[in-house]
Amino acid sequence: MRLAGTKVAAAAATVALAAGLGALAAGPASAGSAHQVPTTWPGVACLGNIHLPVAPAPGQPAVWHVTGQLCATRAELARHQAVQQLDNGLTYDASYGDFDPALGYSYQRRMAAAGWASFAYSPVGTRWSSHPLSTDVTITVAVYVSHEADQDLRRGTVAGARFATAVGVGHSFWSITLQLQAATWPGDFSAVLTGSAHDDTTFHATAAADEEPAADDPAFASLGLGSGYFTTDPGVREMLYGSAEDESPAIAARDEAAKDFASATERTTGIPLLTTTLTLAISAPVLVINGSADQLDCGAVVGGGTCSCASGAVIQSEEAPRYSPRAHLAACVVPGAGHSWELAINHDTGERDVIAWLRGEPMPADCCRRAA
Repeated sequence: MRLAGTKVAAAAATVALAAGLGALAAGPASAGSAHQVPTTWPGVACLGNIHLPVAPAPGQPAVWHVTGQLCATRAELARHQAVQQLDNGLTYDASYGDFDPALGYSYQRRMAAAGWASFAYSPVGTRWSSHPLSTDVTITVAVYVSHEADQDLRRGTVAGARFATAVGVGHSFWSITLQLQAATWPGDFSAVLTGSAHDDTTFHATAAADEEPAADDPAFASLGLGSGYFTTDPGVREMLYGSAEDESPAIAARDEAAKDFASATERTTGIPLLTTTLTLAISAPVLVINGSADQLDCGAVVGGGTCSCASGAVIQSEEAPRYSPRAHLAACVVPGAGHSWELAINHDTGERDVIAWLRGEPMPADCCRRAA
């Protein structure tokens, strides 16, 4: 059992989301509205600040919570079919999926406009969700919490909206989380979208030099975080996650201002899985999308050699041995984009690729799909 009054709260949330959809049907939201939607996403509404109680492991009480946002159209809520579950990278939170709608940066709204509801949540160990002792937040805990979110989406716990299937969408480190989840609970996802390669690059291996204890950052100083939580140093995010040629100054500045923190224990227990063959156990279709200028996933590899993100065909050939034929691996590249390709100027390229893949349409030229 989740919480007393969950059904009442879910019903109220559904009414709130429906009200937002009704207002949008009449025209754009007024200035100052909590969830404004540009006219480029007609009929789409988002409900934020959704709290879900979660447990750290099976059989344990739900002593923590995660906070997230559901974006959908009225038709998507009525169909009760598929939803995308967004799990975002370390030092990011749920806002990555709805980064700056006013400027056209919103994966969630773009997907909703194309036919897929989505739920993005801030994981345990981030600012807007529970942040217990950092040593309590491991990769195993993160995977179980993500599994709980999947189950909540199916039960109707998330704003009263019930979905039959889910597509797991991972960014950066959280691609590892979703890969492990898909291998552990094969029924969780009907498909998996991942933004990670299996090789550990030398750039990634030295990225910790550009981090600091989260408690030392004025933005997090009042939260009482222990030394085991980290965030990025001021002014380094474009260098780490972006691409100066494919990221606007306004978005780069917003990325700095919106950064979150993460558990060092979660990272140290998860990174060793990066180069393993756990993904061979994934039976759902898989799509990999990387930016061609992604330094964390592409380039010189620890121990020698290189991995390339020059094209979808190159990524597909490099990653294919790590997946079974059941995954029908497809891969795409966002030209010029860095690690966080959703923040790139041409982020719509990646979104277009996702939509084509989910619809089973012919893949664009920047992609490569394994033959059935």
